Amino acid sequence: MIKNARKKYDLTQKELAKRCSITQGYLSKLENFKHGDSLPNLALIMVIAKELNLNPHKLSSWFIDKELESKFEFSTELCITGGEFLENSNLFKKIKGGRRI
Repeated sequence: MIKNARKKYDLTQKELAKRCSITQGYLSKLENFKHGDSLPNLALIMVIAKELNLNPHKLSSWFIDKELESKFEFSTELCITGGEFLENSNLFKKIKGGRRI
């Protein structure tokens, strides 16, 4: 989302990072956000949204969705590779709709 918006305005990572008072490396992490990365604070989300003319609510939701997607994928891997122990867990039942594989 950030990368697409940044490119739409023909900005480099370095330019946008400077406008947002963050490092280029941190902006790169935000653009490629994945599980385990720390979520940006609300003030930074507001600054990025303003600079890229994005809705701050949609931008914050994007980060939350990315985090949840990663956690769901990780949980699914655990259930698939965890054998009988996790197969009987509530998490497994939620992911697989209560059906055994």
